[in-house]
Formats: sequence, structure tokens, C-alpha cells
Amino acid sequence: MPRRPDRISPGQLAALRLSASGYTSREIARRLKTTEAGIHVRLTAATHTLGARSRTHAVAIALCTGLLRLDEVEMGREAAQAPVSRPEPPPGSASRSAAPRSRQAPAQPIRDERTAA
Repeated sequence: MPRRPDRISPGQLAALRLSASGYTSREIARRLKTTEAGIHVRLTAATHTLGARSRTHAVAIALCTGLLRLDEVEMGREAAQAPVSRPEPPPGSASRSAAPRSRQAPAQPIRDERTAA
């Protein structure tokens, strides 16, 4: 289904925003003063309207298309206090980690199911 961000209702957008903030359907329902079933309907409709495969994908599409902005997404207390890890530099770069190679997890290639034979 094609992405139609202009067809997202305010209620669907509010539910997506809270989902992006890490709230469960039950918590979203409490905050929006509606039922959990109503939240499932809103999020399912938003997911289909955006052509997404999951709620997470719908949130990503909403962020990429500008329906949601990062400054609208709440960070929980745990996320705000969590240490930020730095990505490993590419192999062969001058600023390599001092950690022994045996302690680093090997990189796994990403497999695209659509193009795999």
C-alpha cells in the first residue's frame, strides 16, 4: 500500500507519538482516555495508511516523513540516564578501540529476505 501520511488522523498521530515514546497500548489508552482496543485500531490504521509492516516501521516512517519530530518523542527516565555508546570505527581506521579483538562481537551481514534466493 502506498504511503499516505496526509491521511493520518490526529488520534492516530497521537497514538504513534506515544508509541514512539515507548508506551504500551494500555499506557497510551490511559493517557488518551480511551480503550486499549481503540488504540490498537488507531495504530493498525496508521500502520496500514503509512504502508508499514509493524508499529516500529510506522514510527520510523512518521519520523522520516516529518509527521513526527524527534523533539516530540518523550525519553523515559531510564533512556535519559543510559550511557551513550559510540559505534565502533571502521576496520583499519586510526582510532581503533583498545579492547582486545576477542571481546568484540563479529559483524553480521544484514540479510534481505526479499532478494535472497
